[in-house]
Amino acid sequence: MNTKRLIASLGVTGLALSLGACSGSPAPTQPTATPTAASTVKSTPLPTVPNLGKTVQGVVKDVQITECPTTKGEVTAKGKAKNSAKEARDLSVIVIWLKNNSGDPLGSGIAVLKGVPAGKTVDWSVKAKVVDQADRCVLNAQAGQLQASASPSPTRTK
Repeated sequence: MNTKRLIASLGVTGLALSLGACSGSPAPTQPTATPTAASTVKSTPLPTVPNLGKTVQGVVKDVQITECPTTKGEVTAKGKAKNSAKEARDLSVIVIWLKNNSGDPLGSGIAVLKGVPAGKTVDWSVKAKVVDQADRCVLNAQAGQLQASASPSPTRTK
């Protein structure tokens, strides 16, 4: 009995489709993609984050940018970082230049601040080559104790 209903249903559906095809109305057209000349900018690789050990902590709240030009070319970002811990520790500050809310970096650089005393605020600077006009700078900042690594990371120490 279910088989008969299925066959009847398929027959009605087929009839409706065939009548719709003969209705005389033009078939809907599909939009076609037209190639456009889009300028693409190659993203730059992010710097290698140093190994800050097992007690690494995010410390963006303790780091501020005081200067960060977003022009294309060689630029230097500057700022201040505070070690809010009760003991001396190492800080890593990464600056990333972005455009139009994109996650693709147009430039980036790192400053590694060694042995920042507890409670002290230090200046930092990061140099980078920005490959296209950026809209903003964003930070990644971590604190911990630098560990020896097998391969040195491209860092700038201040």
